[in-house]
Amino acid sequence: MRILKLLLIFPILIGCSSENENTNENVSKYTGNYQIISYKSDIEVDLNDDNIASSELIKEIDYYFIEGFPDFEIRPNADTQNEAKLVSLFLPKTNITFQDPGKPQGKVMFSRYGFTSTFNFKNNNFILNDDQYLESDYIDNVHSNRKTIIDSEINIIDETHLKMKLSKEYYDFKTKKWSLLNILIILKKID
Repeated sequence: MRILKLLLIFPILIGCSSENENTNENVSKYTGNYQIISYKSDIEVDLNDDNIASSELIKEIDYYFIEGFPDFEIRPNADTQNEAKLVSLFLPKTNITFQDPGKPQGKVMFSRYGFTSTFNFKNNNFILNDDQYLESDYIDNVHSNRKTIIDSEINIIDETHLKMKLSKEYYDFKTKKWSLLNILIILKKID
């Protein structure tokens, strides 16, 4: 009877491990570093105070998007011992002051703000376990938090491109207020 139970359980164990190996093999095709090549909003905004509004935010966020510099990473990488399935994402964070005498309408700069989440790989998509974060900031010595909500699915376009969606607030000089933007991101693998 014991042998019969073992014979029934053994194929199930083999089936589970090969499915897990296939998932790991599929994930490994996409691990590595990516760069944002498109950061497109659903509305046109003027984020850099040049009096030109655009929906392609790469044109609006000065000195941030540097070719060859990673904005996104999928792990585990082949050269690491840690098998944790992680994604790391760096997005432009608005740093603004209204106390600059030369720019009383607001002086803006952008810095990198990071987010990390574990993920599952299902139906050829990365499913994030965490899908939001809070940007803690001070604007002219007043505490100001901005929430970023990321669509939990990161879609594979092809072998070297991914796409994801998020909602994030940026200061729009055209309307002179913070605007919640729905943003489509296209990522290109750089290594």
